[in-house]
Amino acid sequence: MAGPIGPQSTLAKVDRKALLVEGVAMGLLHADAEVALQGLAADLKIAIENLDATLTSSWPSGPVIEPVLGRVNRLESGEPMGW
Repeated sequence: MAGPIGPQSTLAKVDRKALLVEGVAMGLLHADAEVALQGLAADLKIAIENLDATLTSSWPSGPVIEPVLGRVNRLESGEPMGW
């Protein structure tokens, strides 16, 4: 991580609030930052659900997909991203 995200300086501790603070610091309105985070979470879930089986047939996708979905769920709930 190059610099702090909102009030956090450790990626594992970054949560929804820190990402919203960062979005506002980048010039987004708070409401727009909220919509962007909701859209990101929804788009990531859709992308993972729609992964073509042929793309994941030759590699163990579970160890990649599970942490991504876990982080998406934590993003939605406001929990820190964690490892």
